[in-house]
Amino acid sequence: MMTIATMPSPQEVASYQEQSWADPVGWINHALGVELWGKQAEIADAVRDYPQVAVRSANAVGKSFLAACLTAWFLQSRAPGYVVTTSSSWRGIEKVLWPEIRKVVRNAPYLIGGTLLNTEWKLGDQWGAFGVSADIPENFAGFRTEHGIFVIIDEASAMESEIFESIMGLTATEGSRVLMIGNPLRP
Repeated sequence: MMTIATMPSPQEVASYQEQSWADPVGWINHALGVELWGKQAEIADAVRDYPQVAVRSANAVGKSFLAACLTAWFLQSRAPGYVVTTSSSWRGIEKVLWPEIRKVVRNAPYLIGGTLLNTEWKLGDQWGAFGVSADIPENFAGFRTEHGIFVIIDEASAMESEIFESIMGLTATEGSRVLMIGNPLRP
């Protein structure tokens, strides 16, 4: 006997997204097969609850890994949508954050695939994640989606103020989120 798969109804998709948004830690655990430790879980819930979250901590505690998990969560619970990733340097995007995103996506037991490139994850029209260079403020202009934008700023303490202002303008849409992570090297 042959089983025919059916597309979920718009109501089923909306319900899934609502449930995923309500429980980022549970979604990450189930869909990505990852168990977050205490502070990571607190940060994930904070991103759900607050438009801006700043995380200052030491090296090698899992900030970039958590950012990768939250990238997948936001894209699945706010589809279509964008996750814009940036850092104080392109090297940070390409060599720190995006290897974590690619690892999380490739190892996830339950995740919509899409096309995964070096610094971009294409899932559909107005739906995906990508790295943006922080060298000029205009790089952050023009991205809009129905559910808002999620911006992840790695090494946030080194971000120039005019770039940060441009990012804040980008996230003016309701539902947008900003996660600032890094080592507290500057005030």
